[in-house]
Amino acid sequence: EIAGTKTPEVYMMGHSAGAISIAAIAGKYKQIRRILLIAPTAPPPNGGKQVVGKVLSIYDGEIYAVLGELDNIVQKDDVKWFMETAVKASRRESALVLGGDHYFREDDIFFHEVAMWAFKGKELPARYSLNFN
Repeated sequence: EIAGTKTPEVYMMGHSAGAISIAAIAGKYKQIRRILLIAPTAPPPNGGKQVVGKVLSIYDGEIYAVLGELDNIVQKDDVKWFMETAVKASRRESALVLGGDHYFREDDIFFHEVAMWAFKGKELPARYSLNFN
């Protein structure tokens, strides 16, 4: 029992390696209904895509992903892989943060804005480009 109920709705967000960790478990727990992957690193070589992909491909909740336009660690194709692998997701949305780097250093309210977008349905400001895949 979590949060006083036997059927909680869990929302998870992670950045970089934390994001791939969320993707690797999301399909294992029906309680996880929304995930927000912020600059998710690519799965590790030597079987990482198969391991993460197997779990993510059965995830049926909502998936949101965000990438900084100037990210020099994560590529658009990495984010695209996560979104395309989540074939059973009830909703798939991605956003590109114009001027953002991997750490979103220049943006004091970034994490608040993207969490409200993924978890509360709020609109993102104009500096975000939606569904860039």
